[in-house]
Amino acid sequence: MPSRILDRGFDHSEYSAGIEEFNSNNAGNEVDMKKGANPTIFNIPPAKEFWPLPTGMHGSDADSKLLFESVGEALSVYEVLEEEMSYLFSVFVESSSSAAERAYGVCTSSRKDVLQAAAGTFFTRKNAFLSDIDDFKEIGNHHVQCSAIRNNIAHGVGRRFFNKQEKEVFSLVSPSYNSRKMKYPGDDRVFTYDIEKYGSKYYYGSEFIKSFADKTYAFRGMVHMYAIMITQSYDHDVYKSEKFPEVFHRPSTQRLQG
Repeated sequence: MPSRILDRGFDHSEYSAGIEEFNSNNAGNEVDMKKGANPTIFNIPPAKEFWPLPTGMHGSDADSKLLFESVGEALSVYEVLEEEMSYLFSVFVESSSSAAERAYGVCTSSRKDVLQAAAGTFFTRKNAFLSDIDDFKEIGNHHVQCSAIRNNIAHGVGRRFFNKQEKEVFSLVSPSYNSRKMKYPGDDRVFTYDIEKYGSKYYYGSEFIKSFADKTYAFRGMVHMYAIMITQSYDHDVYKSEKFPEVFHRPSTQRLQG
């Protein structure tokens, strides 16, 4: 079992997993981990570049076990990300108690709004650096894109199909009852084992899902480091036991109020 699932702590040496995966698929447009290659201090590409579209054909597998194992890992890694988001919420409400994390956990569809409300109040009270506010907005953009793919995985079904070569393959797709995620041919829903005709708006194979898990973990690192930076910049004790890596610097020291 990968340590990133079992270990609640954060290994900074693993932070670059998603970056390396991104770079391998974007030759000539790589992200430099040590230089400001994008507007944020974390050097993860902007959300619209980092995350693939949640819809479309994203692979299949000859072995169903590969598909189901990747689903389990991806969902576990996503929950580790949500743990980190709950820590960030604790920072914004200025609490070192686990009560803040548990309050965040009670929220479901409103987590984004709760986090934004807490951040808005915190930034105003602390007269925050504008770059910190911009980075938080980018974290929100990443979270939206990441969650869209996660939801497809969490609510998808591993289904057996036959491809054009009439070979048996397995892909994670929308369940047939989910009208929002299906595009039915004509007026009638007809079940088929033909992968080209099933009608799901997304098809995920294990390679795509594992790539998602790597990127989610890299994003988790972004949130973790941001929380540390906020803690140390505004004298909060939640993350005082960790030191923010010196390689990261604010691109600007301009404040919210002058």
